[in-house]
Amino acid sequence: MDRPGSDRPPPGVPILGIDEAGRGPILGPMVLAGVYADEAGLASMREAGVADSKKFAGKRARERRATLADVVRANAIRTAMRVVPVERIDAESLGDIERDEAMSIIRQIRPEGEVILDGAAIFDRLARRLAWGRAEDRADAAHTAVAAASILAKVERDRLFLEIAARYEPEYGPLAGWGYNTAGSYAFLEAYHARTGGCPPEMRRKWGWLPATPATSPRSGE
Repeated sequence: MDRPGSDRPPPGVPILGIDEAGRGPILGPMVLAGVYADEAGLASMREAGVADSKKFAGKRARERRATLADVVRANAIRTAMRVVPVERIDAESLGDIERDEAMSIIRQIRPEGEVILDGAAIFDRLARRLAWGRAEDRADAAHTAVAAASILAKVERDRLFLEIAARYEPEYGPLAGWGYNTAGSYAFLEAYHARTGGCPPEMRRKWGWLPATPATSPRSGE
């Protein structure tokens, strides 16, 4: 939402969109990305098919996302990325982490115009600190800059998870589920626990997983 009493930014001023990927998985890091672009750049992204990364699924869709990530970088004025490791996710509130890293992106990019963040409950307090800040639910579906940030974050998060999968595949076989709270992820955790008596370092302890017990994620907006 807009900061109370503030004016709208001048027309034509570039927009910064910020979004995350990997908030909910039980395995692997979370990634935040920022995309700062003017209307010409955003129009080129839309023409190429930039949309919320959650609308893409499957191997072909991942390839499409990677192609669109190149389009985003080519048409953005600036981009920024932050990777949040499992250790920090376990030690701090997710909401605090996201606000901290979003502010870090804002300081790096130094936007002149509007900043749009995906997630009202998480980012409203941060948006109120900005001259032209907006925190919206499903902002990635409504704003191209946020959709572009969603794509960059998802592509990087997928790349990092593939590195995790490659470490374990020789011993445990393919890791299904991309680290989310799925049967494939639980099967890997069960197999790892059965073989080692512990949990892999890439697992988020905060989710409270126990052998043969479904994981529980923290509530949105924590």
